[in-house]
Amino acid sequence: SFSALGDDASGNNRTTATNESRSNDRFVRRVIFEGSYANAGYQGDDSRSYSNPNGYSAGVLFDLLGTGAMVLETGALYRQFGTTYSVGPVSVAFTANYISIPVDLKLYLAGQESSSLYLKAGVMGSTLTSSNTISISPTTQIGARSWETAFLGGVGVKFNLDRKST
Repeated sequence: SFSALGDDASGNNRTTATNESRSNDRFVRRVIFEGSYANAGYQGDDSRSYSNPNGYSAGVLFDLLGTGAMVLETGALYRQFGTTYSVGPVSVAFTANYISIPVDLKLYLAGQESSSLYLKAGVMGSTLTSSNTISISPTTQIGARSWETAFLGGVGVKFNLDRKST
């Protein structure tokens, strides 16, 4: 590897790193900045009391290892989920904030170095960092667990934004 603003091994001064200078056996294949919005429903005996179940997540993910179509994806996400609970004229907003570490296998259907559709599946561990899930009036508590483990799966598309010279 070389410094993007320094001299490479042949003594040339470079200011940008191109795809041609990247090693195919590098550990970190790419960095992905992620953000998402969640809007969930709740069904149950008291579901009429809850409204606006939603949340968001933001973080950074890394494609690691793998020179073919398959990579290991992991990273860190900040996730916040919430709802509003209403009884009569009283409404209370609840939120739960988590730090999550997903670990999954990602398969790029057209290869990882070109624009490609991908599939991924794995697990995600989440720890509760803060919450306001208890209300004094009316006395209500919603389930904000201190630790969660979830299975995850997804389909997506990766687009290359750089131009290749011919």
